[in-house]
Amino acid sequence: MRDDAAGRYELAREFYRLATGPRRRYGYAELSFMHWSLARGVLEPESSDPPGSPWWRAVNERLLRDKTEAHLLSAGATGTPSARSVEYWVDFIRTPEPGRWYRAHNASASSPATCSTRIWRPPRCRSSGSC
Repeated sequence: MRDDAAGRYELAREFYRLATGPRRRYGYAELSFMHWSLARGVLEPESSDPPGSPWWRAVNERLLRDKTEAHLLSAGATGTPSARSVEYWVDFIRTPEPGRWYRAHNASASSPATCSTRIWRPPRCRSSGSC
């Protein structure tokens, strides 16, 4: 999914679509934000024209990786969480509550694998010239 912005969205969507009980409703906020990120183009590969943001892509990748690992561990995969942020996700999966969801998101987003000063880019202008 590293170079597939739409695939990133689908992976996040599946995490909540396959959920049972209250966890499912927490997807709305994250998926809305990802939809905004896709529309802004920040998750596009660096090879795109214009390229996506390395910072946004790193934060999103960490979020997706942590929650996917936590989902596998919660479903019975052997092993231990690779990071504290994964432990927060496991905790959220077991007991989906607002505080746990926010903790998992904040922990995953606080330490992306890479960082860049290019965090955003100007909005794309419509053909009418309005931005």
